[in-house]
Amino acid sequence: MSIDSFTGALASRYAKALYVVAEDKGKVSEFLEEVKTVSKSLESMEYGEKLFKRFSLMPKDGEQLVNVLADELGLRAEVKNFLKVILWNHRFSEILDICKSFANLCDEVKGRVFHVTFAKDFPEDKKRDLRDSLREVNDEDLNVKIVEDQDDSLIGGFQVRHKSKLMDYSVKSKLSRLRAALKGKA
Repeated sequence: MSIDSFTGALASRYAKALYVVAEDKGKVSEFLEEVKTVSKSLESMEYGEKLFKRFSLMPKDGEQLVNVLADELGLRAEVKNFLKVILWNHRFSEILDICKSFANLCDEVKGRVFHVTFAKDFPEDKKRDLRDSLREVNDEDLNVKIVEDQDDSLIGGFQVRHKSKLMDYSVKSKLSRLRAALKGKA
């Protein structure tokens, strides 16, 4: 397991834990706004990464930062305590990844994320048209995220995954259906 995948898995676990608390309180969007505010504040700090690493090694030093941040930003007790848990678990160096993971999880749960897999050499103008179409379909929420990937085995076309649905417009799947139909007729 690489360092990046470990960090991603760690951030995801913390994000899921906070999401459960937010959902239990019925305040997911409020928690999300506070986490985004914390992230922006921490990102804007001069020498932030060095401080976060220090706080991961010496959590007592970071507690003052968390208290000041919580007071200045008006954070609810649950978010403040969550930051302290991260701090006392020596994970404050991962705080920005955890915040990003929480935001991504909230978007996934709300259904704002479309995963689009294109075949190799899919025309850029067609990608743009597809992105525009996906945004139009989801017009009640302009914060649509489109995660793009490429799969050479698709031969041509694309696949769109949204929540638990897969819409497959690839040449590979058309050939597979044709093969199955021909076998059934034989």
